[in-house]
Amino acid sequence: MGIAAILTTWITSFTTTQKEKTQVFEEKIECAYMNLRADSDYARLNTTNYIFQDYIVNTGSVDVEITKFVVWVDDVPIIPVVMTNITHIAKGTGETININLSNVLKDGGELTQVKFETRCDAAYTTLWKPVSGWSRLTHTISASDISGTA
Repeated sequence: MGIAAILTTWITSFTTTQKEKTQVFEEKIECAYMNLRADSDYARLNTTNYIFQDYIVNTGSVDVEITKFVVWVDDVPIIPVVMTNITHIAKGTGETININLSNVLKDGGELTQVKFETRCDAAYTTLWKPVSGWSRLTHTISASDISGTA
């Protein structure tokens, strides 16, 4: 009886550990198939209300969720911001993402870079400020269209 109890405990522990390892490997494999591309020609900034907009394309073979972003002001990275509205992008499609940068740009400084991230460290896309400057976003964005606020 004692040996059966020990074996049962060990088998349960072993099975749980193997299941956790399998989940980690499955996630790593899925991450390997993720690929994003930011459209630098579409990137726009409204210099009045500091809304930044871009079109992100999922060029990978699995669906992707944009979960956070990092902005650089005067080439200094600001703390990563978790998206308030996670943006789901199906494989082979793209989505417009709007982020409110008023908290980081209201006191001045220049937006020099934006990085959109997923739950996978290796799956992200980055935009750098074009030499000619960001295109101007002229239309109004409603609060429900904002994906995140920095």
